[in-house]
Amino acid sequence: MLGQAPLSDVMATTTGRSITTAFGAGTVVTAKASDTWDTGLVAEVVVGNLGGTGIDGWTVGFDLDADITDIWNAQVLQHDGTHWIVGNVSYNPVIDPHDSTSFGFVTAGGPPVLPTLQTLSG
Repeated sequence: MLGQAPLSDVMATTTGRSITTAFGAGTVVTAKASDTWDTGLVAEVVVGNLGGTGIDGWTVGFDLDADITDIWNAQVLQHDGTHWIVGNVSYNPVIDPHDSTSFGFVTAGGPPVLPTLQTLSG
């Protein structure tokens, strides 16, 4: 089980229109903006499992100063202010070792800024 990585154990790298955050236990999340406009963006997020144990039932927590108006390959589990938690849907709960899954979303009503990735649980 991954558990939640405290922010002190998280390493983030931002390059242009993408941000990669490495969490402990061989897991990494990359968010990339595939399209942007004045008040929103289209984000593609890849959750990678570089470890030797599968992840069964994953969630990603992040801060985003905008509304998610559409999401695919994941579901919004919780939203409080600018904090969002999204998780797997019925057809993609397991991320096998050395594999990944992806999801995407569209934002509106805020700046076209990628989310600040904070937690990965599984």
